[in-house]
Amino acid sequence: MSTIEFALTCFSEIHEVGFRKSDLLPENEPGLADQYAEQWKRNVMRVCSAEKSKKAALDCAVLQKGGTKVVYDEKNADIARKAVSEDPIFQFCRKAFGDYWEGVEDCVKKQKAAKRRLGQ
Repeated sequence: MSTIEFALTCFSEIHEVGFRKSDLLPENEPGLADQYAEQWKRNVMRVCSAEKSKKAALDCAVLQKGGTKVVYDEKNADIARKAVSEDPIFQFCRKAFGDYWEGVEDCVKKQKAAKRRLGQ
């Protein structure tokens, strides 16, 4: 193992837990943060080990971390949108109010409050 690969391994092992537990939260699907943290480690070793110096390799790892976070955020937001659109209360309110989003939001709040009052 070259010194660059060793430096990348140390960097990714040290930063993986923090990346998973702070940068990749909250997750809207169980295991999503773990999946992206593992992908980041694989990308770091595959892409950054070709750099000429340790400093360049570590800069590359930080850049990979930022890119992974952007992709994770997009996927996480997509999962959240899908969960909202599949919610029966949201679907009911959307049919009732159409594109009038203030009406939809108010309807969802009232329907969920009524559901809590009924103990469901």
